[in-house]
Amino acid sequence: MQSSITVTNVELDESLRQFIERRVQFALSRFGPRIRRVSIVLASECRPSGGTDMSCQIVVTLDRSEHEVIEVHGLDMQSAVTHALERASRSVQRRW
Repeated sequence: MQSSITVTNVELDESLRQFIERRVQFALSRFGPRIRRVSIVLASECRPSGGTDMSCQIVVTLDRSEHEVIEVHGLDMQSAVTHALERASRSVQRRW
């Protein structure tokens, strides 16, 4: 299972990268042979009312060239990533 992380307006330090890699393995490793690729896009967006909104989009490409796309918005990146990966895991499980 290949994975990639893309960031927009977010500082991706080593601890955040390791956190994401651990969460991906925990959430999706049991589907390993069925998943070709996991792409994670992290972004920080300014809200009109002030403050920032963190978003995590996960695209899971399955072995049948099917795609699962999940997008979650949150107040911090760790919770957005965790919630998005939980949803991705359930979505892949439903496919199989």
